[in-house]
Amino acid sequence: MFFVLINNLIFAGDLSVTARVDKQKIAMNEQLIYEVIISGLDMSNVPKPVLPDFNGVFEVDASVKTTSFSLIAGQYSSSITSKYTLIPNKICKFVIEPTKIEFEGQLYETAEIAVEVVTADVVSTSNHAPSNNAVLPEVPPGL
Repeated sequence: MFFVLINNLIFAGDLSVTARVDKQKIAMNEQLIYEVIISGLDMSNVPKPVLPDFNGVFEVDASVKTTSFSLIAGQYSSSITSKYTLIPNKICKFVIEPTKIEFEGQLYETAEIAVEVVTADVVSTSNHAPSNNAVLPEVPPGL
């Protein structure tokens, strides 16, 4: 009976595939971190994700893969997170198309993600807070 339970645990269940970025507006002199997270029960035979074509807007500079396992309230799960460092090559608005994984005859896709690459002086302060030593320009009253 125990063997059957383990067998069902290993082969049952679907995958969940999601993607995210660390920021949606970046400057030309910055890097974008693109993460693909694959979650499910048996991750041992899951193939590498197929990244979309970045159409020359981004170059994939590096990648890191981590695997985690958990057992919570008797439920086993695992996930693989692949982080890709993307270097921008041009200033534009760009939609990162879905990353895809085909597993056991099923196609899994992430959602599209809109990003914008701007010149270094245009990035909003929401992405980069000024340090305590920053000198901010004075704005005359009434402007």
